[in-house]
Amino acid sequence: MKFNKENQTINLEELLQSGQMIDPVSYQYYKNLSNRILVINDEINCDIIETAILPLLEWDNDGSNKPIKIFLNSNGGDVYHGMTLCSVIENLKCPIVIIILSLAASMGSLIAASGYKNPNVKTVCYPFTVFLFHSGSYYFEGNANAVRDSFAFQEDYEKKITDYILSHTTISKDTYEKKTRVEWYLTAEQALNYGIVDEII
Repeated sequence: MKFNKENQTINLEELLQSGQMIDPVSYQYYKNLSNRILVINDEINCDIIETAILPLLEWDNDGSNKPIKIFLNSNGGDVYHGMTLCSVIENLKCPIVIIILSLAASMGSLIAASGYKNPNVKTVCYPFTVFLFHSGSYYFEGNANAVRDSFAFQEDYEKKITDYILSHTTISKDTYEKKTRVEWYLTAEQALNYGIVDEII
């Protein structure tokens, strides 16, 4: 099984036979790629472009229409990169299953809801999976004008996120505005009731 990352060919069988130490996370990631499986088991950051977005786009446009699986377990992270992943999932033409493991928190909860409008996406979780919605956290620095401009932009962006959640779940605007003033944790059953997942497995 061969993969190419950063212009380096990786042959897993040869590495195993050589007796070299292999990072188990990297091994599992590359092994899964050959089966059209992605594992997102970390904080969302710019790495999501190479580790998830690009493989999804490649698979969706290879003409095979073979199913894709995403295993999601994330405590959140960068909303800009995460929302790009959500947009990609929304537009996938291949059949895809998103399997949420232990936690889909903050940005992770938005990814969990990303398939709501796409009939090709099925989202499932386990009985003890936990979800978390809350307002974003921001840090500003610079001169007064820069801080004001950044804050104004983030307020507008936060409204876009709210609109996204309301249009990708059955959560009402009144409920969301009340709940996101606190750390709003949801059980698997609540996530099912709000349309975040299609099934508890």
